[in-house]
Amino acid sequence: MSTDITHPTQTPAVDNTGQANQSAIDAIPTTQTPAVDNTGQANQSAIDAIPTTQIPAVDNTGQANQSAMDAIPTTQIPAVDNKELVEELSTVTIPTTQIPAVDNKELVEELSTVTIPTTQIPAVDNQQLLRVWNTNIIPTTPTPVVDNKQQLIELGIDKIPTIKLPVVASRLKPRRRKSKGLQLLIIGVVTTVLFSVILSTYLLALENTSNHQTQSRRQQATPPVVTTPIVATASTATSTQDAQEVTAVGQQYMNALLKQQYNTMWSLLHPQVQAMWPNETSFTNYWQTRFQGFTLQQFTLGDVHSLSFWVNPETMTRYDQVEVLPISLQLSPQVSTDKLALLPTLDHNPSQLFQNLPLIAQRTTIRTGRETADQWLILSGGPADLEAPILPPITPVSRTIRMPILMYHHITDVPTHNVIDLSLTVTPKVFGQQLDYLKQHGYHTITFNQLFDFLYYNGPLPSKPIILTFDDGYDDAYTFAYPILKEHGYSGMFYIITGKVGWKGQATWDQLHKMLTNGMQMGSHTITHRNMGEVWRLSHAEAQQELQQSQHDLQTQLGLVIQQFCYPTGEPFHHEKPIVQQAIMALLEQDGYIGATTDPPPMGMTQDSQKPFILLRVRVDGRESLQEYSNSIP
Repeated sequence: MSTDITHPTQTPAVDNTGQANQSAIDAIPTTQTPAVDNTGQANQSAIDAIPTTQIPAVDNTGQANQSAMDAIPTTQIPAVDNKELVEELSTVTIPTTQIPAVDNKELVEELSTVTIPTTQIPAVDNQQLLRVWNTNIIPTTPTPVVDNKQQLIELGIDKIPTIKLPVVASRLKPRRRKSKGLQLLIIGVVTTVLFSVILSTYLLALENTSNHQTQSRRQQATPPVVTTPIVATASTATSTQDAQEVTAVGQQYMNALLKQQYNTMWSLLHPQVQAMWPNETSFTNYWQTRFQGFTLQQFTLGDVHSLSFWVNPETMTRYDQVEVLPISLQLSPQVSTDKLALLPTLDHNPSQLFQNLPLIAQRTTIRTGRETADQWLILSGGPADLEAPILPPITPVSRTIRMPILMYHHITDVPTHNVIDLSLTVTPKVFGQQLDYLKQHGYHTITFNQLFDFLYYNGPLPSKPIILTFDDGYDDAYTFAYPILKEHGYSGMFYIITGKVGWKGQATWDQLHKMLTNGMQMGSHTITHRNMGEVWRLSHAEAQQELQQSQHDLQTQLGLVIQQFCYPTGEPFHHEKPIVQQAIMALLEQDGYIGATTDPPPMGMTQDSQKPFILLRVRVDGRESLQEYSNSIP
């Protein structure tokens, strides 16, 4: 952000007698340093919020002891002559506070009451000073000589406020010649040190701001890349023969995808995976649509490793002793360059999403007539699987489904003490009864990938699909919700506040990792759980960080692609204007999310492919009876 046009002021040049002239520095609120006389009484400018250090007396050689400054990193400023100093400072702009000049007597009286913490260093003679200086162990960093104009261009700042330094007057008195020289040097050193600290701090802040803006723009243009498999269980080495056989199966499966030989892909699937589809024709139709508008170019295979078990999150079925083959798929959109900007962000460079996705295979006994044979069959197809990352269709589709997404918070026996906590808390006993009801009435939990596979590509869904979500990532999610879900064969989506993971009352990364391994899903709930509408109005960059950093942390810690988000407290859909709602949804799209759930109201069950960032939920109230619970879902 550019500053107002400023007017030049002057910076002093100090000659050998201590006389100072005032040079021009562009447009900075100024600070005036008062004059001092030869009595050695010096005026130390009161500087708010900056710890200062008293500089020891030195002789007229100009050699100075570097003051020990506790907890403040220092920067060694190269010596320059007066003319060079004036020229270099003429383009530096630092905001300061103007302090009125006072006479010497008044200055001494005021200094007697100054409470700025300082560190006093005893005076030493010249030889001792050199020894102290040479053994000084405070780490310093030389400041490189730079072209000020080029520095300003790199920082993207064309007008910076400048600082005005006053003239320092000196009257010679022969009988106090030594004291005069010491005091003048002290004044020069103090001014130089303070000026260099302020200058370094200001330029560092500008550089950090510039770097942050550059990084933010880069992240907006390019969604985060995940290079770790979507598998969280501990892996072990596999035999050479098994690795070769699994690699051959994976290569055959991916070649069939590139050649659109969907019947071959179907023949390599595990029978229980085939059972998720109505028939082979629906499987073929799905894959004809899944990458429509994209060119599948090539794939690369990683190294095979073994897992002791793997849980399919779509069916919650556990498979023991499986092999994992990471596969990366290269693909690109079939559009001209001028039309690429019109596509959803994820479609610009889709290969970033399809890196090291796990193809999971298990050796299975197949019976043909009276004969049996062992064969490697695919449980999860890596890049060619329902749980692979979702790409928004290049040609938008319109499809809806009436399907409940239930919203929970606490599942715990801990007593509640107010109405809000009571409404947000379901006891484990009641939660188990609710899942019993769902099971008895034929509900099947699905993943958000399955929902979007249906909305975008008409993928398969079980009868009476339902999604169970749990906000905030409390530790009772691991202690109570997760084991009860497993007991019922149900999966759940857990929205995590990444900045609070491991806090008291919050789940740890190890707990989240274990839940993911056993079929649970994870989504972002920001870093701090702040109202996104308020954050966006305060700072667009902070709003972007809440979305990006939480997504990045989950992907890094858990090793999976994060594409789902949940609005804290339902904002911006409760109290914000449509323009704020649209802005936040645009940020979500830019950051690589494909869906986001709301917090009722509004409450509903109709999920719309054209409103992916307004997925409606049904709140589960801890005060409601089982009958009221059953009435809230179809």
